[in-house]
Order: sequence, then structure tokens, then C-alpha cells
Amino acid sequence: MTEISRKSTLIGLLEKARSNTRVFDEALNEAERAAAGKPDHWSAKDVKAHVTVWNDRIAAQLEAAARGEQPEIIQDFNEANRQIFESNRERSWQDLQIYQEQTFIRLVAAVEALSEETLDDAERFEWTNGRPLWWGVGFTAYYHTLAHVSDVYLERGDVDLARRLQEQVAADMVTLDNSQAWRGISLYNLACFYARNAQAERALDALRQALQLNLGLVDWSKEDTDLEALRELPAYQSLYEG
Repeated sequence: MTEISRKSTLIGLLEKARSNTRVFDEALNEAERAAAGKPDHWSAKDVKAHVTVWNDRIAAQLEAAARGEQPEIIQDFNEANRQIFESNRERSWQDLQIYQEQTFIRLVAAVEALSEETLDDAERFEWTNGRPLWWGVGFTAYYHTLAHVSDVYLERGDVDLARRLQEQVAADMVTLDNSQAWRGISLYNLACFYARNAQAERALDALRQALQLNLGLVDWSKEDTDLEALRELPAYQSLYEG
């Protein structure tokens, strides 16, 4: 991709995440916005804090990359998520909205400050573990954000809305990279969503395509608990024959 297309694609996805988050915000009533969650059952407010902190960390990583420095690397994600929950559980919805908007502006500026070469070079920074910087932006700031928004829609009983959002995300992620491996990952994540939500036929179709595109997913798919609802289905078992 050219410098303009890669950056514009990333920034376009950030804008889409922002837009979908605003739609999500408007769908909630005051009680839902103010509700307090628990460590094992987050409220909408907890979800907003969670995704915003992780997006803020991605922005900080990009800024460190621009300076040629190594950012803070999270080793224990479960502990990090626990700390995010505890540190933000008393914040108001309005405060978190401001934080989310500030983070969006920071993240866009951080992407714009990097060259296409820097965004694409998977080997430039040891701390990225062989992944290019754009991968972290696309996965965390777009996919991760809207996956959690989708989860809240499911909590509210809006299954069709959650499904449409996940399908949009899967299609949009391919605009970052049209390689077979990346398309396979996008379809695999969609298959997991379908499987978790009693949509076996859709799940099997997406999973079949994903495994054909990305053989590296085969072993993990056999253990992934997201696909547990499919295990006993003959159509699922046939995917691994031969």
C-alpha cells in the first residue's frame, strides 16, 4: 500500500470506530450509562474505560516508536485488565467520554506522525514481536473496540445489531491487508462470534473459509473454547478430515 492509502485506511477505521461508539453511546439510557459493573461482569461504563485505556496505550506505543524509544510492554493482560477496571470504576460516564475523545485525537495524530515505511516494517522494533505497527492499531483500536461494543449489544439482547457490527468489522479489517493470512484471521474471528451466539451454520461457513486461507489457524481452532458449540457437529469434524 502507498503511504497515503495505508494511513488513510487506518485513520478511516479509527473514524468508523469513533462513529460506531457514538451510536452505541446514544443507544444507552441514563441508567445503563451510570450502571456499576463487577470484575467478572463489566458494565457499559467499564467497557468504555477498558477500550479507551488500551487505545491510549497504542497511541503511546506509536509515539515511542516515532522517538525511537521502547514503550511500556504489558506482560500480564489479565492483571492489566483488572487494574484498568479498578482504576476507572468510579469515573463518570461523562468523564470517560471526554477521555475517549482525547484518546481518539491522540491516536490519529500518532498515526499521522509515522511514515508508511515505519508503519509497515515488521522487523524495525523488537518489541512488536514481528508484527508491523499498523497491526496493533487495526486490531486494538478498531477490532478490539468494536468487539466489546458488540458484546454490550448482546447483553442488551440486540443480537442482530451485534452480528451486523461484527460482519462490518470483518469486512473492514480486510481493507488493511488483503493477504490470505489476514483475511483468514478476520473470518476466523467472525466464526468465533457466530459460534458463541448459536449461529452454527454461519460459524461453520466462516471457519471453513478461514482455515483454507490460513493454515496456521488449524491447530489453535481445535482448542479454542469459542468454537466449543461446534465440536460435536459432523460438519465441524469434517473440516479436519484428510
